[in-house]
Amino acid sequence: LLARAETTVVDAYLTPLLQSHVTDLSAALPGSQLRFVQSSGGLSEAARFRGPTALVSGPAGGVVGAARVAADAGFCRAIGFDMGGTSTDVCFLADGEVDRSFETTVGGVRVKAPMMRIHTVAAGGGSLCRFDGFRFTVGPESAGADPGPLCYGKPDARELTVTDMNLALGRVQPDRFPFALDAAPVDAWLAALQRELTEAGLERTSEAIAAGFLAVANASMAEAIRQVSVSRGVDPRGCALVGFGGAGGQHVCAIARALGMRDVLLHPFAGVLSAYGIGRAEESWDGQRDAGRRPLGEGGIPNEIEMLLEDLEGEGRAALEAEGEAPDTLHVERRLDLRHVGTETALAVRDPGDGRWREAFAAEHRRRFGYERPGRA
Repeated sequence: LLARAETTVVDAYLTPLLQSHVTDLSAALPGSQLRFVQSSGGLSEAARFRGPTALVSGPAGGVVGAARVAADAGFCRAIGFDMGGTSTDVCFLADGEVDRSFETTVGGVRVKAPMMRIHTVAAGGGSLCRFDGFRFTVGPESAGADPGPLCYGKPDARELTVTDMNLALGRVQPDRFPFALDAAPVDAWLAALQRELTEAGLERTSEAIAAGFLAVANASMAEAIRQVSVSRGVDPRGCALVGFGGAGGQHVCAIARALGMRDVLLHPFAGVLSAYGIGRAEESWDGQRDAGRRPLGEGGIPNEIEMLLEDLEGEGRAALEAEGEAPDTLHVERRLDLRHVGTETALAVRDPGDGRWREAFAAEHRRRFGYERPGRA
């Protein structure tokens, strides 16, 4: 009840703002058909676009793109690594699909809506690199787009960023940028930091300082990947690492090395993979019903639950057909949230197709947690 109440508050707060934006956009693009990518990775017709389903819609496009290019390259298991200017988003991809959650905590608020499992850390190209007298830190503060890194030459830029460290180490090629980069302020700030470290009893060259900050950033991003892989029973060494985003190519090899990953995939569209993913995303409709905490019998799901699933399917088909989708192009995915009696965490189990939900749940429980509870209701 509490999660649903919090989701309702999110809907009441965000949806009017989104609808206002949609109205303005529709007026600016008369005669066009607008679709928006949702947190689930599917496209929504403008009228259905709501706050709770839009919270991580930004990274979702990149995840869809990463899943498609990994599948096209023949990788059954992959990890998406999207490093931008202020943060890095990582996700686990299996067989061209993304793991989804149907209840997620976003900014301390529980939201019941389908979302891709995306783990975010505050480490990006614009993350500020600081020495507090004892240790190096990277982020969570960011220089943002304005003033940006020191090397961008803005007069109000005052602190070193990850991009500056990459420039100092030769990992940013100035001739590849659309504007001139200025290394002089970066060298001056590194020299000042070198003197500060010397006064603290730590002798370091400028190159060692820059490499140290990048090591801190890489450790943070590698830990994020462990959160979507190791903590969920997946060995990242058996996955390909799909690097994308504006800064992904500068760090993806170091991240792969830290995690023991042998395959790195850099697509030609890596810098704009989020836009590419939105272009490849399919239109979708998601719905759920309360199953009333019904026990799962030996012979499959109760008839009442089967009727709920059929009602949801009918509602989804009607919504998509009303938006112009041909009936023969639609496909349905059914899931049940199942958990052992006496436990709190439910696993979203996909319809096994043969009615053997209990066996499907046991297999998912074994994959996720490494053990089963035979005989437990």
